[in-house]
Amino acid sequence: MQRRAQLLLLPLLLAAAAAPLAAAEDDPCHGRGVPSPQGTCICNNDFPEPGAEQGWTGPTCLIPVYPGVADGSDMAAGCRAAGCATLQPNGWVCFAVHANFSDPSWSYLSVLLNRTSADERGDPDLFGLWAGGERAAVPNTNATGFDFQDTSAASHATITKLVRKADFADAVPGQAPPGYDGAYLCVRSYGGAEPMEFSLQASLTPCPSSYGPVGEPLQCSTPRAAPEGERRYSECSAAGECVCTGQWAKPVPSVFPGLGYEDCSTPTLDVSRDTLAAQRSVQLEGEQVQPGSWRQYRFEVGENDTEVVVNLQVQDTNTTGWVDLFLKPEQPAGSGARQFDVRPRWNAATRDSSLEVVLNPGLPQWRAGVWFAGVICADAAVTYDLSFSLFDCPGNCSAHGACVPTGGDAPPQSHECRCEEGYGGPDCAKATKELEYGVAVGQPASAFELHYYSLPEPTEAMLAGNVELVVQASFNSSFMRHALEAHPSVLLGQGNGSTYPSPSSFAHKLPLDQPGVAYNTSLCPSQVRQSGGQWLLAFYNPMPTMPLAYSLAVIKIGRCLHSCSDHGSCNSDGVCECTAEWAGGDCSVPLTNTTCLAGTRRAAPRPDDHGTCWQECKCGDGGKECSFTDGCAGFSCEEGYRRRGEAPQCVKDACTKDSFTADAAAVCLRNCTCPADGGPCALDLKCSVHIDIAPRRGGASGGTVFFWMVVALLLGGGGAMGWVHMYGVPPWLPIRERGYQLGLYNELSEHGGI
Repeated sequence: MQRRAQLLLLPLLLAAAAAPLAAAEDDPCHGRGVPSPQGTCICNNDFPEPGAEQGWTGPTCLIPVYPGVADGSDMAAGCRAAGCATLQPNGWVCFAVHANFSDPSWSYLSVLLNRTSADERGDPDLFGLWAGGERAAVPNTNATGFDFQDTSAASHATITKLVRKADFADAVPGQAPPGYDGAYLCVRSYGGAEPMEFSLQASLTPCPSSYGPVGEPLQCSTPRAAPEGERRYSECSAAGECVCTGQWAKPVPSVFPGLGYEDCSTPTLDVSRDTLAAQRSVQLEGEQVQPGSWRQYRFEVGENDTEVVVNLQVQDTNTTGWVDLFLKPEQPAGSGARQFDVRPRWNAATRDSSLEVVLNPGLPQWRAGVWFAGVICADAAVTYDLSFSLFDCPGNCSAHGACVPTGGDAPPQSHECRCEEGYGGPDCAKATKELEYGVAVGQPASAFELHYYSLPEPTEAMLAGNVELVVQASFNSSFMRHALEAHPSVLLGQGNGSTYPSPSSFAHKLPLDQPGVAYNTSLCPSQVRQSGGQWLLAFYNPMPTMPLAYSLAVIKIGRCLHSCSDHGSCNSDGVCECTAEWAGGDCSVPLTNTTCLAGTRRAAPRPDDHGTCWQECKCGDGGKECSFTDGCAGFSCEEGYRRRGEAPQCVKDACTKDSFTADAAAVCLRNCTCPADGGPCALDLKCSVHIDIAPRRGGASGGTVFFWMVVALLLGGGGAMGWVHMYGVPPWLPIRERGYQLGLYNELSEHGGI
């Protein structure tokens, strides 16, 4: 009976245990609040007072909410032990900040959310929602319906948000301002797989506020506790604006919004026109700009200025921050549309560490007067050097030429660049490399726009014959082919030292459509012979920030009459080289052993004499009985040999100059002697001069001094002999003056018993 009773009670016990669970599952507020008549939840302690316990918020009371104080301190510090500052992936937490909209003591709410996770884990997002009054909206985990938010990328460990009360108090014209009591400041851990830790600060201020590098609260970009003499502002106006002073004040009455003049964060620094005109350059070293901030520089452009260059160099090229440069006349420059007139060509992919803007009268934006150069930074603070330079010639001739006056003495005086050999263009910036026929030039992958080359000068033989020049080119890129929105090309044109082929001016263009494919174009003989200057070639990369590798070659192909009549070969100069039995321009004239054309020559190799004898065809009276003479009308030598005077023989010299040997004991001079009959030059076996060096008492002897002079002569002989040539022979130097073919002194003499 007892066991049966127990079995009968078991279902009742199970039902009693399941009842609370079922009730919890049916509770839309999850036991943290009560349903409202409107079908939402009234959560327990949904907007806690400072010092109160944690509450809950959200449509179903799933978001924990903690009390927060907007005094600039970390509002999560008091509840960190309870886990309020640690979020699981995609977790939410809110803080209730009391800020009554009817309180006139504040106009701005500034918020600083800082990720404090080890190893920089997590992606914090900030959401804000005004609360109180008649508003029934509550935070939600759908990230919708909030009044303000900042969902920066995970690469940003810090989020700073400035909210102006007037933007919400006057949002609905004609209606009374909303009676908000404060704001929910909510943090979400977006994505990831690890918990994220954070700190959260907020401040209520009458003027725009922010935070310093270590989180110290700022008002008008000044520490809240700073003494009056260190403040960047004099007061907060009735409209809640900073009245900035000194270099932080607006330089002109009207400036673009968002440049930092609202919160005194942007200085305007003056570049002295008098200093710039006198020194031609003003250098500002060690300038620094903070992320999201601006620095403005005011300078003056004169009516007669030829060129003004603004150059920025980042000091630490490994910094994670980057800068950009904008210029505008008459008012501070910004980065938005119509907020600047000139900016440098900038490569966002490589974050250029060098930025430059050139102002000259050729620019449509050019105007004399006051200009502003604005520098902005992102991601991390950047230290840089900034220079302003005045040049009389474009680019100061790029350090590859001299700037010389071209007009009279009356101002304004015009100037032009006289470029060094191998450089050209108005600013001598176009470096030109010489190409050789048949020698390919390979350029490793690099970022560039134009590379210049000069074709070899045509030879007389080329101009007399028929020669075709073939330009062959190919390129390669590590970028995907479909990313090549524009194709590189080879541009050809004739230049005179200042004119170069360009994308807008060229005589011939060779497009290169596919990477790794060789393309070619030709210059026909008539084009090679035409006047107008040397042929120049430019390899053009239409996307200068994209690294490109290329190969380039110029091939000379001769075109001979009648293909040399099949009795010879056509050389690269377009001249027929006939076989022994044929002659003439097209090798169509037959020859016999005793017949040739007067004045022509034939080659008779003489290997024993290391050269070639050129026998000339001579004719008898009336031009008959023509034949090649046995003598040599000319004689050419093999490479490395020279002709022995007028003799039909070539010799190889064993030396080309005298030989010095020296040590601490002696100096030996062996002459390189060339026989009078033109035979091979050779070094004498014996020293023509032998000097034993022995020191004197009480100091260095003339021989010792002479020894070190000889050593100096060997190491830098031109300077030592030049000194002798200018100042004469010292009395201690054992040298006899005798004329020498180089105009100096040749022969050493006996001196002091030597």
